[in-house]
Amino acid sequence: MAERLKTFMTNWISEDQTGFLPNRQIKDNIRILIDTIEYYEYHNEKQLALLFIDAEKAFDKINWNYLKLLLKELDIGFKFKNSIEAIYRNQRATLIINGQETKKNIQIERGTRQGCPLSPLLFILIMETLVRAINDDKYLEGLKIRKHNFKLRVYADDVVCIIENPKDSITNWIDKIENFGKVAGFKLNKQKTKILTKMWTETQKLTAIQLKTGIRIENKVKYLGVTLTPSNAKLLKNNYEQLWLKIKRDLEKWKYKNFSILGRIVIIKMSILPQILFLYQTIPIIRNNFLLKKWNREITKFIWQNKKPRIRLKILTDDKKRGGLGLPDFQTYYEACTLSWVKEWATLKNVKLLELEGHDLRSGWHNYLWYNKRKTEKNFGNHYIRASLIRVWEKYKDRLYARTPCWISPIEAKHKRELATENWLTYKQILRKSDNQNFNIKTYDELKKEFPKITWFQYYQIKQCYKEDTEKGFSQNQGPWETIMQKGKKN
Repeated sequence: MAERLKTFMTNWISEDQTGFLPNRQIKDNIRILIDTIEYYEYHNEKQLALLFIDAEKAFDKINWNYLKLLLKELDIGFKFKNSIEAIYRNQRATLIINGQETKKNIQIERGTRQGCPLSPLLFILIMETLVRAINDDKYLEGLKIRKHNFKLRVYADDVVCIIENPKDSITNWIDKIENFGKVAGFKLNKQKTKILTKMWTETQKLTAIQLKTGIRIENKVKYLGVTLTPSNAKLLKNNYEQLWLKIKRDLEKWKYKNFSILGRIVIIKMSILPQILFLYQTIPIIRNNFLLKKWNREITKFIWQNKKPRIRLKILTDDKKRGGLGLPDFQTYYEACTLSWVKEWATLKNVKLLELEGHDLRSGWHNYLWYNKRKTEKNFGNHYIRASLIRVWEKYKDRLYARTPCWISPIEAKHKRELATENWLTYKQILRKSDNQNFNIKTYDELKKEFPKITWFQYYQIKQCYKEDTEKGFSQNQGPWETIMQKGKKN
């Protein structure tokens, strides 16, 4: 039942909800929030409040009547609806006190069942009504870029509201959430709910918002395992450096234990790597190798118990099939996680994210990825996320491609930001192979037949790029980067 429900919800649940569905991850929410903070750093004439909502025993207080009504309105199917109602019709529980079980049963009338694979899906099904209510309310003002609105990000019951001009509208947001909670059983816990503000310096106004809402304004907030602050410049210190202090304390405890070299390497793999890997995946913001080299030195000291190393680090981190010992290479893991973020720039599929992350750019993403536009437009590197991602891409670009890849879109690379679209013509669609195995450009009439929206001006842009790229040639083989780009596609 859970798998069947998931196939329906994948298309019905909005992209603002990233929990418990295929191809949706925690890092999507973190990336949007970091980009949002960066956007208001650039537009410092605007004011922002991030409302981090904490619900009181969210899964245990869901209203069954509301759930049944929602399933009926969705027309989810008579038999499927009856199956869910059968699961939640008669639930009873007993208590065990001092080893004795109570004779009287307690009738359960709300909440989802613990351990049931349906529970998280039913919960986010209910939360979707809140997401849609907020997105459809024109009086609730969030971040707006062109035709895209960023009002909230949700991971199950972890909700973050992106509120522009919070002084006048934040109470409307809270009223909306509390009204939803009255019918759905979602109760706002104001003691644990927090507000993060940006571009607010007047203490009196901040105090007024706290008194008006009953919610504390914090200097930093931990959301989905990542500590966020009003300035992204503090991300490294509050996350990576704090984590490494904890790891160093653990290494000190284990340093003089009687472990073999292989045992110590296993400790690094099983205990240290997962903690660092989480930050790699959610905030790949390391701009130089100094931090990574420092970590390698600490790890080397732990493995050799502060003695002189007898095996080079390169051999320790090499694969066991080649005679190495399989010690995790922190730099390689970091670069792999970073390239998974760069993939969004190459595929151009997540238009909403790209609009936010490239709100101040003058050219298309492929212009920076392939045509070295970053060297002439210094503004690209002023963005906290873009600066770290492009550094890793440029390190691997020449290793991946000696010729122009066919996933490049010449129109997207040269377009004006105001003319954004969701379907960009790539060289794979524009070119055809001739008898001598060379690539030739299709005629305007051929492209017009396949892609009716193409204009003469765009075709002229394609021809100009084609002339320049012909000197380098075009990559005919599908390499590792194409494989990465196809990850997450629906079959």
